[in-house]
Amino acid sequence: MDRPRLTTLLTWSVVGTYLLVALGATAAADAGPVVAAVHQASAVAVGVLLAATALLAHRTMASRGVRVGTIAVLLTYFAQAGIGLAGRADVVPFDGGLHLLGGIAVFSVLLVTLVIRVETTAKEPVEDGFPNGTGDRVSPAMSEEGAPSPVSETELPRFRDRVRAYLELTKPRLMWLLCLLALAGMGLAVAAGAELDGVSVVATLGGGVLAIGASGTFNHVYERDRDRKMRRTSDRPIATDRVGVRRATGFGVALVIASMAVMVVFVNMRVS
Repeated sequence: MDRPRLTTLLTWSVVGTYLLVALGATAAADAGPVVAAVHQASAVAVGVLLAATALLAHRTMASRGVRVGTIAVLLTYFAQAGIGLAGRADVVPFDGGLHLLGGIAVFSVLLVTLVIRVETTAKEPVEDGFPNGTGDRVSPAMSEEGAPSPVSETELPRFRDRVRAYLELTKPRLMWLLCLLALAGMGLAVAAGAELDGVSVVATLGGGVLAIGASGTFNHVYERDRDRKMRRTSDRPIATDRVGVRRATGFGVALVIASMAVMVVFVNMRVS
């Protein structure tokens, strides 16, 4: 039970670190004392989360890459946080651009560690020869006597499963990689002396996430026939008819409109 918990902790660590870097970029733009206070409180929470992740990785004897990665992230993070605190307390000259680049480096190593964890888990043998240990499970649509259960077939595709299917369309793993590039560009801009507006930073990342989701959705629609033929992609939402082509197309169009609206309103027309 600790193995999926470790993957969950790593995922939340990636999310928390990403949000922390975004807050840091906003705070670097002199967004006010409130944003700076939220950034500092979030830094404490993320530090606790990273420590718990590293502890669980060693307690469960995770792969060497995961254990080394979590320790490297933890040490780098606390060194980075110490530099930030020392700079804010005027103990040493504070370099906001260097501090932001350090946060991006922590996020990058953590993301690589999560990828190693996911790949390692995927290679582990399944129980009883069935994926996810489903060999002894009874179909939810059938009772123990083989008769249909009280749950109707129309209720089986639950709301949570639908949300998960639509989320898969957006290719969230790709989102993190592309947002990492955007954050790296922002960090280099700050290091070069450019001034970043906090609203523009958050809007650029948010609008970019929506645009990436739209791109992934349209890719699912375009590649649906090939996906059904390939073992690696045969379980995708459209290939398995969990999401219809028309609904997926409409979802992609909605993401495009939302992305452009965010960029036009909060950034500028050229970016959109």
